[in-house]
Amino acid sequence: RWAHSTRFASVKMKGYVGDVDDDQIGQFSGIVFETEKERIICFSGTDDTITGWKESINLVVEEIVPAQKKAKEYLAEYAKGDKINYVVGHSKGGNLAMYAYMHADEEVRKNIRHVYSMDGPGLMYEEWNKDDCKKITEIVSQDSIIGRLFRHFGKIKVVHSTAKGIYQHDPFTWQIVGKHFVSAKQSQQSKEIQEAFDEILLSMTIEERKEFIRLFHEILRESRIYTLTDIEKGGIPKIMKSYRALKSPERKVVFDVLRKFLSFKAIRDALWDGMKEFKNSKKK
Repeated sequence: RWAHSTRFASVKMKGYVGDVDDDQIGQFSGIVFETEKERIICFSGTDDTITGWKESINLVVEEIVPAQKKAKEYLAEYAKGDKINYVVGHSKGGNLAMYAYMHADEEVRKNIRHVYSMDGPGLMYEEWNKDDCKKITEIVSQDSIIGRLFRHFGKIKVVHSTAKGIYQHDPFTWQIVGKHFVSAKQSQQSKEIQEAFDEILLSMTIEERKEFIRLFHEILRESRIYTLTDIEKGGIPKIMKSYRALKSPERKVVFDVLRKFLSFKAIRDALWDGMKEFKNSKKK
């Protein structure tokens, strides 16, 4: 249907890649959209697989994850000087777009007009010069959570979403008038969540973060949870059973970290809003 529409009929798609590597804990997806004069190199966010979500969580303990390495290679392959190039991505894809651009060879970077991250998390272990990030724009919703994690160096554009809580992460809820997003201001809740995550992560050593993530992975493995759909289809009781099966010291590690996060009212409110939104969507 879209292929025959006035808007998209002239757009060509190529270079699709969709890889999930359970052994390396990596999930990468990219595609290229082309018109006569322009090329959009697009990176997908985390998919339905638990492997993809594990990799996203690994951003707090790994200096580079497999998808970032693949995104850099993908960008070098397609960002040619024959057309105007844009690099975009949503969620983890936004992180990949920024990372690939900043780590690309100078010749590749010259070929890129602009980079857009749609509510993508920032960086934990790198310090970028803002002058080098002039081509990066990060688009986030007013109550953004994912898109405010870690450190950010690009220009921030806040847009209005009609959803609540974590569901504002869905770009289809972002409002557009004509060709432009409806502007908004970052909410106080979003600022407080950003500060809370920074405070919690900085209070933990690398070893403590790695241990929590190791146990998180173990709980999912023992629960035989492979996709987010598995969680929706009765996965919570399995997860709780696997959590209770942990040794007492390990349960305490998981409990203490979760307690830190839930001690912040802004995080509790965002989770509550998200649950209400989820229930409403199920009713519809």
